[in-house]
Amino acid sequence: MKAAAPTITIKNVEKVAKRQGGYVPPQKRITLADGTTQYVPDWSRRGYYQRDERRYKTRAYVWFDGETVLDNFVGRFSRPVPLMRLALKQALADLGIDAVKATWNQRAGCSCGCSPAFVLDEALGFDLHISFTADQPAIDPAKADVAAARAQAIAKDPTMPDGFRAEALRRSLAKGSALTTALR
Repeated sequence: MKAAAPTITIKNVEKVAKRQGGYVPPQKRITLADGTTQYVPDWSRRGYYQRDERRYKTRAYVWFDGETVLDNFVGRFSRPVPLMRLALKQALADLGIDAVKATWNQRAGCSCGCSPAFVLDEALGFDLHISFTADQPAIDPAKADVAAARAQAIAKDPTMPDGFRAEALRRSLAKGSALTTALR
């Protein structure tokens, strides 16, 4: 028997314009007599060229609405990608963007894996930030052991702020967050 399709509600879709490239002249900051700060050209230094990000493929960052930073840390490598793909398709349809191929990439936004996203096969000139709710957990059940191991590592890590350690894990579990599913 086939499982029922999940119920997904898109909470917010934000288009973030990509930076237009070009020459950036050298500048220096000066403070005026009234205390305000202003930037003026400084031709004693060299400028630089910014790369034109508009020609790069669009990234679609998808996350659960209300997800805390702690939830993000724990669930970073155990996302329910098929569920997130459905949310992406729904958001693209809401924006009137025709079907476009989207590939999940753990390192879409950064080479360390901290900002996974879908990479669309087209360069739309902007990135998408999509938050949604669903009637399914924010942790992929097949990867719950990975999320649990990450939660335990965060709880033991002495370099994490106190709010992120065991106390934060207990509070997060008490609130019924994504960690509840991961640590059962």
